[in-house]
Amino acid sequence: MEERPDLRPFFEPRGIVLVGATRTPGFGYGIPLSMRRHGWGDRLFLVNPRGGELHGMRVYRKVAEVPGPADLAVVIVPAKQVPAVMEELGQRGIRHAIVESAGFAEAG
Repeated sequence: MEERPDLRPFFEPRGIVLVGATRTPGFGYGIPLSMRRHGWGDRLFLVNPRGGELHGMRVYRKVAEVPGPADLAVVIVPAKQVPAVMEELGQRGIRHAIVESAGFAEAG
C-alpha cells in the first residue's frame, strides 16, 4: 500500500510564518490583520528583513529567528526572492507553503 503524505500540518498548522509582512498597503500589511481576526494571532510569525513591529506583533528579520513551532508558510515576496525564501523554509523544516507572488509568467 502506498504511503500518503500527512497534510495535517498544512490544514492544522502549529504555527504560520508570513514572509513578506510590510508596513505599506498591500497583502503583506492586510493578511496579518485577517489572520489575527480568524484566530491565528497567537500562532502567527511575521518575517521581513527590516524587522521591527507590525500591528503590535514582532517582525523577525529571518525565518531562522522565528522562535515557535511552524508548519506552514505564506510567502508574499517578489518572484525573484521566492527561491531564497523557500531555501530558508526548508532549512527551518517548514515543508508546506502557500506562495502568493507576482513576477512569474503572468507578468511577462
